[in-house]
This record gives sequence, structure tokens and C-alpha cells, in this order.
Amino acid sequence: MKLYPPRLLAPKFFYSVLCQHNITKAITVLGFIKVYIRSPINHHSNFVAQGSLSFITTFINVGHSLKGMAKSQKSSIEKFEGISYKVWVRNDKEHKRGCFSIGKRHIHSYPHIKRVLSLEKGIKKKFGEEEFYVEEKIDGYNIRALWAGEKIFCFTRSGHVDAFSTDRLRGSVVEELAKSGYVVCGEMVGNTPYTDMEDSYDIRFYVFDLFKGNRRLSPEERREVMGGIEGSIDGETVLSVPSLGKFSIRDIEKLKKAVVKMDKEGKEGIVMKRKTEAIKYVLARHEIKAFVESYMAPFDYSPGFFKERAIRAALFMDEMGVNENMGMCVEEAVMKAVRQVKERGRISKRFRVRVNNYTTWTDIKKRLSESKDIYIREVASEERNGKLEVVFEKVYVKSSAKLRSFLSGSAFVD
Repeated sequence: MKLYPPRLLAPKFFYSVLCQHNITKAITVLGFIKVYIRSPINHHSNFVAQGSLSFITTFINVGHSLKGMAKSQKSSIEKFEGISYKVWVRNDKEHKRGCFSIGKRHIHSYPHIKRVLSLEKGIKKKFGEEEFYVEEKIDGYNIRALWAGEKIFCFTRSGHVDAFSTDRLRGSVVEELAKSGYVVCGEMVGNTPYTDMEDSYDIRFYVFDLFKGNRRLSPEERREVMGGIEGSIDGETVLSVPSLGKFSIRDIEKLKKAVVKMDKEGKEGIVMKRKTEAIKYVLARHEIKAFVESYMAPFDYSPGFFKERAIRAALFMDEMGVNENMGMCVEEAVMKAVRQVKERGRISKRFRVRVNNYTTWTDIKKRLSESKDIYIREVASEERNGKLEVVFEKVYVKSSAKLRSFLSGSAFVD
């Protein structure tokens, strides 16, 4: 085996490593080189190697500085289909994470809606005796669509272009709204890269907010704008979120009956709006479902994820006088994960998307692969009804590795 001296390896290899911001790997290799230099059999190469060590150490220090700069960077310039846009990845004095600039337009981050865990008391504190609208909270992923550079582009809550919804909503009625200057905020559901596979329909886009400039339209204004253009084009169904109507605190018993019915139907929750103010309230079965399903990959979620959902479900059941059991369901989810690891060596979940071209799928896969905790495995792809249909798996790396270790009999300290 031919061993190349560090002076030859350093310039090419370490520059490559540091350009990838792989500081840990560079430091590890530096440790091996130090051992190599100090070895008694390598005294003759000490002078040359020591020079390389100095060179490499300088690179390491520069790399640490670059990594620190990257962590403190508030915004980044990204490109999609030849158009550049600036996205804020962290808060600064003037911008919040998730806002972005594209062309001459600056779009604020989507405002976070505060949650209440007591429906009746939350309404009293927020709205008092005044009336408010109640709309269904849809279980999907948040998208903002707008017109830029003669095309519609869709952005995620974090401010990045979403290749899937951009591909699918072009040519739909959302495009007409975007052309008119609206920022269209909605929830994408169905066969998407982030939601459960659906057989009864392909995708749906539920519009829950419209912005004109930076002004959010009231529910009345939004429904007036949406009234004549809801519909389906090329399989994309575009709708306003379902409305339960107007309520006040005097109608609390009527509203409680409505949310109990929604809970039995497996709905996610409700959003209550008055002018530009809003609060949200989620339902027990949805929280239990998320709680249980997360036990399929328990080491890929933080402890807070489980705790918060258990508390939300318990408080809903207490206020509404209903009872749900989650214990046995959790055991079944864990056993399903164990069976997957035994049979296939991994824990994974399948998704299906239909897109207009392979480039879109490549962009989707690239974005999903940015998470170090998830591996994307393509299962099948075929042309169907003018679209490319791709079935893929998200492999949960941490939980798969942990369960493989447990099943192999490895000892550990807990």
C-alpha cells in the first residue's frame, strides 16, 4: 500500500473537506497526522511533515472561523429556475426567520398563531364578548404563493421555494390570484412530500389567508375574493378552508359540540379569527394520532414533542368530557417499528408525489435530503396520465440505528 506524505495530501484533501464545512472530519484526520509525525519510524520526515502540519492547522483554524460565520449568518441568497431570492434563515433586528425578498418584493414571514389549550377561557381572554369567525384548521403543510418574474412561485414557512407546490399550482386558479397581486397562503394536503398518501384524491390546496401587500384580508374579504374562483383544474382542487360560521362566547356550548363532532371525524382543529387577530385550538384524536405515529421513530423526535401532544390531548378530553386511549396504540406503533427493523433493517414511511417533470422530483429530493436524520430512498417511478409518479421512503436514520443496536444485544448506559 502506497502512503502519500501529508505535504501532498493537505492542499487538495483538506481544502475539499473544509469547503464542505466538514470541520470534524478535518480535525480527526489532523489527529492521525500528528500520530504519524510523532511516530519513531518517521523521524526522517519530521521536517516536511511539520511544515504540512502548520499548513493544515491554519486551514483548520480558518475552517472554524468559516463555520462560526455560517452559524451567525442571518440570510442567504438562493436560486430556483434561474431566479435569485434572499431568505432570512435567522431573526435579525429588522427581519424574522422565514421572510424573503424576490425581485422588488419583500414578503414578511407568516405570522405565528397563538395556541389556546382551554377553549372557553381562551376565547374569553382573546375576544371577550365580540364575535369571531371559526374555520377548520387543515392538517397539511403551509405554503405562500405569489407572482414573480412572470411565474408563480410557492414558498414554505421557512422562506424557501417549494418545488412540489410550485410545480403543481402553476396553471391553477391560485395563479390567477397571484397575478392579481395577492400573496396566497394555504395548506397543501394529499399526495405531497410531507403528508400521508391519499387514494381518494391527488392533492388539495386550502386557502386560509390572502395578503395584499402586507395587509391580511379579513375572512369576509377573503371569501368575497375566493367566491367566484374556487374549483379544480388538472386535478388540483383549490378551496377556501371550511367555515363553521360566526360565534361569540355566548355560543360556547354550540362551538364545543361542533369541535367534539370534528374530533370524532379526525379533524386537526379550529382557527378563530377576528379582523387580523387569531388563535388556534387543536383536537384530541389528531394529537393522539401524531403522538402514536411518532413512536414509529421515537429517537427522531424530541421529548417535548411527545409531552406537548399528550398534554394537549388530555386538556381537550377534560374540557369536552370525552375519553380516548393511547396506551395500547403506542405499543402497536413500537412493535411495527421493531418488525420493520427485523425484516428490512430500517424504519421508514412511504410517500407518493405526482409532478410534471423529473427536474421537480430532483429538487424535492435535494431539499428533503438536507436533513441529516432522514435518508430518501426512491422505491418506484413511472409516467402516468401525463405526470411522473414517484413513490419514495423517508428512512429514519437515528431510530433505525438505535433499534438495530438494541436488537443486536449491544449494552448501553441509560
